[in-house]
Amino acid sequence: MPELPEVETIRRDLRPRLLGRRIESVHVLRGSVLECSARKLRAALAGATVRELRRLGKVL
Repeated sequence: MPELPEVETIRRDLRPRLLGRRIESVHVLRGSVLECSARKLRAALAGATVRELRRLGKVL
C-alpha cells in the first residue's frame, strides 16, 4: 500500500495528463467497493470528460 505523500504525488502527476480527456471505457476490478452496480457506473462514465482528479485518503 502506498503512503499518502506518494498518492498525492501520483495525483499531481496524473492531473494535467487526464484533465479534459474523454473516458472511453470503465473496468471494475472490485465491485464490492461501489455504491452502485458496475453496469450503472460504466453507463454514467463512458464518454464523459475528466473534469477533476481528487484524492480521498489513499484513494484517487
